[in-house]
Amino acid sequence: MTDPKLPSATVVFAAEEPRCNRKIRHNLEQYAPHNSQALGALTLDIPFWGLDDPLSDLLLDSRYPNFAFFPNEHPNSNLEFRLNQLTTDLREFCTTHSPDGQGLGFPAATYTTILSVQNFMNLVDLFFLRWHAQWPILHWPTFDVDKTSLPLLLAVALSGAAYSRAEDGVETGPVFAKAFYQAAEAYIFDRLDALCPPVDGAERVLHDNAIEVCQAALLVVVIQKSIHDPVIRRRMFAKRHPILVATVRSLGILSFKHRDCTMPSWEMFIRDELLVRLVTWTFLTDALPPLLCNQPPSMILSEMTGDLPCDEMLWNAETETDFNKRWLETITTVHHRPNLQQLVTNLFDDNWEDSPRKNQCRPSADHLSLMMWALQPVIFNLRTTVPIQFSVSSVLCALQRWWSAWDSTPRSHRLGPAKHAPELATLTKKILKAGQRKDDKFSAYLSGLAREDTMHIHEFIKTELATTTYTYT
Repeated sequence: MTDPKLPSATVVFAAEEPRCNRKIRHNLEQYAPHNSQALGALTLDIPFWGLDDPLSDLLLDSRYPNFAFFPNEHPNSNLEFRLNQLTTDLREFCTTHSPDGQGLGFPAATYTTILSVQNFMNLVDLFFLRWHAQWPILHWPTFDVDKTSLPLLLAVALSGAAYSRAEDGVETGPVFAKAFYQAAEAYIFDRLDALCPPVDGAERVLHDNAIEVCQAALLVVVIQKSIHDPVIRRRMFAKRHPILVATVRSLGILSFKHRDCTMPSWEMFIRDELLVRLVTWTFLTDALPPLLCNQPPSMILSEMTGDLPCDEMLWNAETETDFNKRWLETITTVHHRPNLQQLVTNLFDDNWEDSPRKNQCRPSADHLSLMMWALQPVIFNLRTTVPIQFSVSSVLCALQRWWSAWDSTPRSHRLGPAKHAPELATLTKKILKAGQRKDDKFSAYLSGLAREDTMHIHEFIKTELATTTYTYT
C-alpha cells in the first residue's frame, strides 16, 4: 500500500475479494444506451491501474471510431437523460474553467467512455463491489442513480473506475485519461465551493444535495490521495482536503448525533447515519497523511464528539422491515455508543483497570480500527512538538489497552478495513520505539519531514518490520 512504485494504493484493495456478496442491484437491461453496439464487448475490467503509466493521456478516437461524442438528442431512459446533462455540464465547465492555470481539455471519446449508460452502470457496480466495503459512506440498498445528485454520480463512477483492472495484462476496455479525472475533480469542488456560507453568516439549511456534494468531494479526495503522484497529492493536501474539512466543519455536523427516537423510521435513520459516516470518514482521510507522509492534520480529535457509525448489519438492511427487525436486535448498543473522542481518551485513563469504563465500553472491531487511526494525528503531534521520550510511555500503555480490547472482539467481525488494524497497531508501536532509540541510525521518516509521497514510511516499514510478526486471535 505504501510502495511508491505502485501507481496507486487502490491496486492492493482491488486485488482483494469483495467483502459483500450482495447481488448487483441494477438491472442493466432496463437501460438502452444509444451507442451500445459501438461499445462491443466492454467488460468490468477496465485497465485503469493495470498499466505502467495508468494516468497517461491517451487519445481514444482511433481505437473507438464509432463512439457518439455528444449527448444523445433522444434519450430513452431517465438515467441516459441525466448522464447527457452531466456531459453537458462537464463540457461547459471545461470551457469556462482552467484551475491552477492548467487546461482541462481531454479526448472527446472519454465522455462517452465513462458516461454511456452501460459503462456507467458497470462502474457503479464496481464501486459497490470493491470500494464500498472499504469506505461505506453511501447507503447501497437505497442508492438510486435516477435521483442521486450529478456530482455524486460522477464521483461514484470515477471511484469504480479506479478499482477496475486488466486481467493478465490484456487490455479489455478503454483507458480513462488523466485530464478527465482532473476535470471531474475541479467540477465537483466547484460545486462544493458553492456550499460556502454567506458572508453575513446567515444560517444554512442542510439539504440532501449539500450532503451528496460533500460525499462526492470526499470520494474524490480519497481516490486522488491514493495515487502515487506528488503533484496530485500536493493539490489534495494543500487545497482540496482543507476545503472539504472546512466545508464539513462549517455545516456544523462534526458533533452530529442520531436524533433521539425509540423507533426511528428507516428514512430518518439513513439520513442521520449518512451524516455520521460523512464526518467519520472525512476524519479518517485526515488521519492518513500524518502517518504516511508526515503531513499535519486539519482536524483534531476533540472535534469528534458525535456518534460513531452503526453496525454494518444494521446499515446494510435491505428493506424497512429488515431494518426494524435489526434495530430491535441492536437497540441497546445503539443507545449507548460513546464517541471517538471518549474511546481514545479512555485508552489513556490511568485508572483503566479499575475504571467502570473498561467494562461499559466494549468497542466493536470497526470502532477499534477507527480508534487506531485516530491515534495517528495524536502521535504525529507528539513526536513533532515534544521529545518523544516524554510522552511515549502513556501512548504505549494506550496501545496495550487497545490490544486487550481487540483480543476480545470476535474474529468473524474483523472484516474490511478493520482486519488491517493489528498491522497498524504494530507499526505504531515500532514508530514509538524507534523514536526512543539512542543510536546514530538516521531515519528520514522519524525526522518529521513532510512529503507528498510515501517513500520514507515505506523505507521505515521495510527496515523496522522486516523481522516483526504480530499475532492475534
